[in-house]
Amino acid sequence: MTADEEDDEEKTPHLRRVLREASAPGLMRALTERLPLPDLQTLLLAVFRRRASGVTPSRLLGQYERNRFVRPSSLDPVDLARAELVLHQTVARHGFTGLTLSPLCPLGTNSAVATVDQHKVVSTVRNTEVVADATNALALECAVRRRQLMRRDVRSRIPVRLAAVHRVVRAQVFDGPGMTAHFTLMGMCTAGRDEGSFRFESAAMAEHIAAHLDVLGRLVDVGPRSWHVHASVTDLTGGRHRAALRERVLDRIPAEHPGVTADFDDHRTRGRGYYTGACFELRLTSPSGQTLSIADGGVTRWTAALLANAKERLMVSGLGVELLLRARTEAVAGAAPEAASKIPGKIRAGMSNPAPPVRRTGERRGEEPRPGRGVTMPRFLTLIRIDEQNLPAEDPGPEFQERMNALLEEITKAGVMLDTAGLLPTSQATRITWSGGKLNYTDGPFTETKEVVGGYSLIQAKDKAEAMEWARRFLEIHPAGWEVTAEVREIEEG
Repeated sequence: MTADEEDDEEKTPHLRRVLREASAPGLMRALTERLPLPDLQTLLLAVFRRRASGVTPSRLLGQYERNRFVRPSSLDPVDLARAELVLHQTVARHGFTGLTLSPLCPLGTNSAVATVDQHKVVSTVRNTEVVADATNALALECAVRRRQLMRRDVRSRIPVRLAAVHRVVRAQVFDGPGMTAHFTLMGMCTAGRDEGSFRFESAAMAEHIAAHLDVLGRLVDVGPRSWHVHASVTDLTGGRHRAALRERVLDRIPAEHPGVTADFDDHRTRGRGYYTGACFELRLTSPSGQTLSIADGGVTRWTAALLANAKERLMVSGLGVELLLRARTEAVAGAAPEAASKIPGKIRAGMSNPAPPVRRTGERRGEEPRPGRGVTMPRFLTLIRIDEQNLPAEDPGPEFQERMNALLEEITKAGVMLDTAGLLPTSQATRITWSGGKLNYTDGPFTETKEVVGGYSLIQAKDKAEAMEWARRFLEIHPAGWEVTAEVREIEEG
C-alpha cells in the first residue's frame, strides 16, 4: 500500500484520478506534511505563474463568462451602498465598533475554529483564504483585543464588540435566481468573560437581536400591514438555560420592539455543533407572504479556543444584507400598480432618505419605541474632579502619559468612547448664577470650592458596572500621591 493509499478514504474520486495520473507515489503526503508551508507557497506560485503565462485574451474572456466566482452581482450598487451606510451607523449606536476587514484571512480560519469544511472556502496559493464569513475574521480580532485587555487585567470583564459589513465568497454552488458565489453579509461579534449563570451569553444575545431588529426597522417597514419579523431562540442545553433566555432575551423583544413576535424553537436542528449553549434566528415575512431566514446567531467557544482560556465567551451573528435587499426589490416589483403606491416610501426609495434617529434623540421617555427601532445602549458621563489648590507639584512623567494614551486607545477601539476632554483651570472660567431674578457673573479661580471639574468623558456602555470599570482603570493609572475623583452618572435619555 502506498503512502497516498493509507488515507484513501479522505479522497474524492476526482482526487484519486489526479494522483493516479500524476504517477508520483506519496505526492499528497509530501505536499501536505513534508513540505513546509513557505516552500509549498513557492511551488504553487511557480505553478500558477506558468499557468497564467499560457492564458490568451480569448481564453481569458471565455473563463470570465464561465467562472461562477467572477460574475458581477445584479444588485443595484447604489442601493447596496446606501444600505451599508445604514448598517454601519445603526450598529455603532448599539455599541459595536465597525471594521473594514481584509478580503483575506489566514488559511484555516473557517475550518480550524468554526469547523466548516475547507471545500466550502476559496483557498489561495499564499497560505490564506478568502473570507467566507465575516464573523470568523471578526473572532480573530476579538481574540487579539481580549488578549490585550487580559494583559492588563487577567480577569478583565470588559467586552469587545465588533461589526463588519463584508462581501464574502463561498465555494458551494448557489442555484437561486441572481445568486452569485459572492454576496454581502453583516457580521457582529461580542467577546467577553464568563460571568456565570449564562449572564454574559444571554445579555450578548439580547444586544445582537436588538441591533438586528433596529437594522431591519430601518431597511424595511416592519408593521402589521407590511413586513413581519419573528424571533426564535433555541436552548441547546436541554432546557438548563431556558429560564434565563426567556427572562433576559425573549420577554424583552415584544416590549422593546412592538409588532415583533418571539418564542422558543425547540425543534431547530441547524447550527447544533456550530453553536453552543443557545442560538437565535430572525425570520422576515414580506407583504406578499414570502418568508426567509434573514439573521442567525449564537454562542460559540471560538475565542476560548483561540486564547486557550475556557472562561472566554463569544457571541456571533450575521444578517443577509443582499438577501434582504433582493427581497425588498422583489416586494416592490411584484406589487400591482395601485398596491405599489401604498408601499412605504422607505422601501420604494431604496433608502434614499436618511434613517430616522433612534429613541434617544427622537422620542420622549414614556413613549413606546417605533416598530423595529430598538433600544440603544445607555450613555454615561464621567466627571473628573480635582482639588486645584493642592495639585501635585511633580510631573507624573512619560510613563503616566503612555499608560493614559494606551487606555484611551483601548476604550476607543472597543467602541465605548464617544467624547472626552480636559478643561482649562478655573482661573480662566466664569460662573453665571441666576438668583433673585437676576444674573450674577463671577470670574475664577473659585478658591472657596475644594473640588472642581477638571475633565470629562462621555461613553456608551452596557451598564453602570462596565462604566465604573472603565473609570476605575482611569483612576488607577494616576500616581499614588494624587487625589482624583471620578463621578459616573447615567444620562437620562429623552
